[in-house]
Parts: sequence; C-alpha cells; structure tokens
Amino acid sequence: MIRDENDVSGLLQLSRALAKGDAIVVVGPELSRLAGAPAPIDLASTLRRDLNPSTPATPLAAVAQAFRDQFGDYALYARLRAALEASAQAPTPAHRLLAELPFLVHVTTNPDALVEDTLRKLQYPIQVVADAASLSGWNETRYVQVVKLHGDLARPDTIALAERDVAHVLRRGSPVRTQLADLVRYRTVLYVGYGINDPELQLLLKMRDEDDPKPSRPAFALTFDTHHDQLAEWRRRIVRPIAIDAPPERREDALCKTLEHLTTLVQSRPTGCDILIVDDEPTLRTAFRMMLERGMPGVTVDAAENGVAAMMRMAALRPKLMLVDLIMPEMDGWRLIDAVRKEPNYAGVRFIVLTGMENLEWMQRAEKLGIPYVMKPFERDDFLNIVRLQLMRVGVR
Repeated sequence: MIRDENDVSGLLQLSRALAKGDAIVVVGPELSRLAGAPAPIDLASTLRRDLNPSTPATPLAAVAQAFRDQFGDYALYARLRAALEASAQAPTPAHRLLAELPFLVHVTTNPDALVEDTLRKLQYPIQVVADAASLSGWNETRYVQVVKLHGDLARPDTIALAERDVAHVLRRGSPVRTQLADLVRYRTVLYVGYGINDPELQLLLKMRDEDDPKPSRPAFALTFDTHHDQLAEWRRRIVRPIAIDAPPERREDALCKTLEHLTTLVQSRPTGCDILIVDDEPTLRTAFRMMLERGMPGVTVDAAENGVAAMMRMAALRPKLMLVDLIMPEMDGWRLIDAVRKEPNYAGVRFIVLTGMENLEWMQRAEKLGIPYVMKPFERDDFLNIVRLQLMRVGVR
C-alpha cells in the first residue's frame, strides 16, 4: 500500500483535481504487464532474436528500428501483433478502477488495446486517437479520448514503434505533440505504470520540459518505485510520486487498493449536487437549472451535456436525482439510466425523464421502472412538485 503521510497528502491533492474534472491519465507498461501483456523488454528480446547482425541496443524503440530496417514495416507490425495475441492478456480490476475515475482523456504508450477495451466494457463511447488525422474528431463532450502514442493495432498504418517513427510523430510542432503539450500544460497529469527510469516516461518528461519549462499544473505518479533516490528523481522532474510499496506478486492488489482509496476520496469531495441535469441542448440545461435554483432555494444543481459526460462525472458529483433527456447522441437517456442503475455505488439515485416525444412504449417503460415521465413543455409548478417528491424520497427537503 501507500507508504506514509506524504503519499496520503498526494492522493488528497490528486483527488481534488479529479473531482474538478480537469485531470488526464497517462498509462505505462507496468499496468499492461500486470494484465499479462509482454513487457517492452520482452518485445525487444523477441525482435532481437531475428536480427542479423544483432544490435546491442536495449530500448524497444531502438530494437524495433533495427528490425524494421532489416525486414520492413509489415514484418514489424506482424511480429508485434503476434506477440500480443500470443499473450493471455485481459483487463485487470486496476484497469476498471482507473477507467471509472473521471478522466475524459487517457494517454497510453502501450501498444495493446487494454485501455480502450476496458472503457468499452463500461459502455463509454470512445475515440481512439492514433495519428494526426484522428485529432480532427477530438470531442471530449461526446467521447472519452484514448490517445495511443505508438499507434493502434487495428490500423497498421498508424503504428509508430520504431525510433524514427516515434521521433516523427512526436517531433516539435507535430499535431500529436501539440495536442499532448496542451493536455499536459493545462490539466493535472497522473502517470500510472511507470518507473522513473522507463525510457517512454523519460521521453514524455523531456517533451514536457521543452514545451513547458516551468509547469504550473501539478503532476502525480502512482509508482512502484520506493527507493529514496528514485523518489527524489521523480520530484526533480516535477512529478509528485505516490509510492506503492508491495512485492511483485502483490502489486496488482496494492494498486487496486490505492485506486479504491483514491475513488473514495474523489467521491467524498464537497463538489456533489442534489440534482444533475443531463441534456444535450445548452439552452434547456440553462433554463432547467435557473428554474430549479430559483424555485427550490438551497438545492444544489449541476449539468452535463450528454450521457458520457454524466457518467464520467458521477463519482465526483454523486447526484441524488437525475433529470435525463431521452434523445441524446452517443449515449441516449435509457442507456444512461441503465448504466447508472448497474453500478452499486449509485444504487440510491432517482430519475425523472424529460422528453418532447409522446411515446407509449417509453411511457410504459418509465412506469415499469418507477420513473416519472415528463413531457416538454410543462407547467413550472407541476414540474417542481414532481422534483420535490423525488428529492423527498432520497432525504432532501
């Protein structure tokens, strides 16, 4: 588990950033190794066996470059894919806990698909960003962004594992690097799955130092580094380490306990609300919010622009009542209600559905679920009475 009061203090500070919804997570190889995927050193060894002449290099990018120079792009891609498919990998509980925290952007240097597979299993619509062209669809209000710095195996043309390819993708001024620099400059960053000596981490920190020499936003690391020299190096690189002290065979369990503790801290932050409005129409969100705040003084109200944003903020907001529009892009109201009801932590949340559709099937479905079905437009006082009744049922008066 975490080592001392400094690590506890780091978790508290990190939880504040997460509760505000302005943090990103950068996922490294240790998380994939815990899931059964080959470590970078193992992938490098696999590639090195076929090299003639061999190479004394040890970082994966350097070995991959030598392999690519001898055998070509497709051979490198085929070998990478074969190595990953041969491993018995599956998302771990740690992947799920990390995915359930309110990160709208996940960055990974891992070539596997564990991050996006976990998010898909949780029914989050995702956008995989694997090259400059993918950036044109960047939309954090509709999708959880998964930035794969070494490309996406589902798209062989995006693979950037060899040294020169990595240098090209992450060169100064490139679209991917510019996006990454903006994320690191304006968000709180959490690094998970890296040791301070990891070559991938060193590359990321070098880029950050070049793009933002005096970082104003905090950065944290959940790391298995515990030696005082390693922790001192993290701090020298302006990253606050939260050390997880566990033997190799207990690391996954220790990481899960730390993430569970972080989740509890985020959920306990005083940023919650009594009512969460979920509607993709900005004017309606504003109108509902004003109506509720003026008509029910003392009731706290927040809003989310769609089901994805609502799910990602649930841990921080902990609403008692959700007003849900049924017709929304990517995750409609019914899917949102189903997703919330499946999560034991949100068992007490009540719902009111809001829609302009007079749909008999929907009305019957809402009645069966015990959810009030409110048609737009509606009478203000009648609507407020429905809201008051639902809040009374969860102890808000």
